Amino acid sequence: MAAPEIIFKNQPIPKDAHIAATHKGLHNFTQEFVIKTLCPVHLGCDDVYDPLSFVLDSQASELIVFDPSEFLENLSEPDLRKFSDICKEGTLSSIIKIYKFMRNKRPLGKRVGVCGGFLDHYEKTLGIPEGNQGRIQNELNRFVIGRTAYVPTTDRAYIPGSAVKGAIRTAYLNFLAAHKKVNPERGKGKDLEKKLLDGGAFETDPFRLLKVSDFMPVGEIKTKIVYAVNEKKKPSIHEAGGLYQILETIEPGSLFVGSITVEQPEQGAKIANPLTIETLMNSLKLFYSKEKNLENQILQNVKIPSHNTDPSDATILRLGRHSGAESLTIEGFRDIRIMQGRGGQSKFEPHSTTVWLASDSDKPQNKSSLKPFGWASLSEMAAEEKLKYLETERMWRSVADDERALALQRIQDSMSMLPERREISATSKPPIPRPPQTETWKGATLTWDPGPGVLKAQSGTKKAFTKDKELVPETKRKSLFVKKNTVMCDVEVDGSFKITKIE
Repeated sequence: MAAPEIIFKNQPIPKDAHIAATHKGLHNFTQEFVIKTLCPVHLGCDDVYDPLSFVLDSQASELIVFDPSEFLENLSEPDLRKFSDICKEGTLSSIIKIYKFMRNKRPLGKRVGVCGGFLDHYEKTLGIPEGNQGRIQNELNRFVIGRTAYVPTTDRAYIPGSAVKGAIRTAYLNFLAAHKKVNPERGKGKDLEKKLLDGGAFETDPFRLLKVSDFMPVGEIKTKIVYAVNEKKKPSIHEAGGLYQILETIEPGSLFVGSITVEQPEQGAKIANPLTIETLMNSLKLFYSKEKNLENQILQNVKIPSHNTDPSDATILRLGRHSGAESLTIEGFRDIRIMQGRGGQSKFEPHSTTVWLASDSDKPQNKSSLKPFGWASLSEMAAEEKLKYLETERMWRSVADDERALALQRIQDSMSMLPERREISATSKPPIPRPPQTETWKGATLTWDPGPGVLKAQSGTKKAFTKDKELVPETKRKSLFVKKNTVMCDVEVDGSFKITKIE
């Protein structure tokens, strides 16, 4: 497919007229957009699914993530004693026993789809002999599931505005590099950006006037646990290096809505070449369409279907992890590190030699099922579409609330059929940390997520949340809300992991 023509107000832009064109139409412009995922997308958030807080529903091919406190409350007395005894062992083998104990439980919780290979992997892990401590340790270290970014208050996946802005910036820098005379110095990315953006200082950077909101979910957003596997770009008898990764991905066809604002430079601003929404959108079309065509050719060369995802009525872009080094760098100036195996000295090339793909197993035998990561479409949202999406979201929330109520009722009904439980002494309960009525976390880290408007406190592996900004002391607000820094505070948390006080 030929690269699309650059369009600005329905007129082609000559290559040497870019600077003049960007000065036209200087005004604050806000447009609402829709992002539709076209391939598996993983947006890292430094969080994982803990194997001790989920069970697998093999029949439904789903992972159920539950609240450990609720899980314990709903165990019968014999099961609670059995679980407590296993926890007291405190060995690697006891972790496998805990997995086996929880295998047939069906607690209430969030459901995430899993690929077939993950189900087999889980069963094989349960089958490891209890005395084989080394193998257990090795498997547990690799049995880490990276979560995609999610809204803490609803547990739903979303697309951070920073990811979208980063994709736009990369495309625009490639656009500038193709039209400005810059000496091709590889390995000096920051210096290159300074030259392309007229100095690279904050006051001269046009991207400080680009505001991209978080893109929030519309309706049901399905996620799935898959493997990320490394494949060579050229046919070879040797497999690519790099261990597989297990990731939660947003499924293709998921919808997210948000807005993009291009602000007018303030009076006296030192921005020589302001942005326009037209130039940004055309940069996206040029850069990512070209990269998608090149990727299609590479995949076809190694007998992997290209999964052509280029819609005719929308702009494509690439988001998240494993988007490929080429989609994150500037053509003509790339200096990609190529690892040479154990003991070998790495080298630098203008192109990567491998590609990461989403797979249903850690060692795929049939490569026709492999899919690239990160492709999505970006299209303007018309007024009638907004009404439709609002109604879709309202209906989803209503159905979700009904389903949660029914699931809770089923659990309560099943508990009423169990023999009456006796009080169990504190010493017999499983040694799983559970917060008291309130507790204070000394020196907890506090971060602000402006998209969903959530404050998150973290102390070790424990996390708590609130939407009440008024809890933040006045002395910390500028650093937290304006500069978006992480601050340290003493935080009081209640038993439901809600922040009640910040000192």
